[in-house]
Amino acid sequence: MEKVLLSAQRKKKRTKLLDKIIVFKTKEPFTFAQAKLVLEDHGIPFQERTTMDSMFNAFGNYELYVSSEFENEAKKSLADAFR
Repeated sequence: MEKVLLSAQRKKKRTKLLDKIIVFKTKEPFTFAQAKLVLEDHGIPFQERTTMDSMFNAFGNYELYVSSEFENEAKKSLADAFR
């Protein structure tokens, strides 16, 4: 029963991410933190996803997702911040 619940939770999280659009991707934790601050400062709601391996930081990415209604604003804000 517990395994089924975990599977349902993963599917729900995956579906939630599918409704979002990726606007930022990096391997650098400092740059990732800066990008999150930019979106927060502009009042843009976002969801973060980290696929970095905890043992080897050479594998994976830090990613930021927004809903489609905030896509253009988020991309513009991030582009202006990281010129």
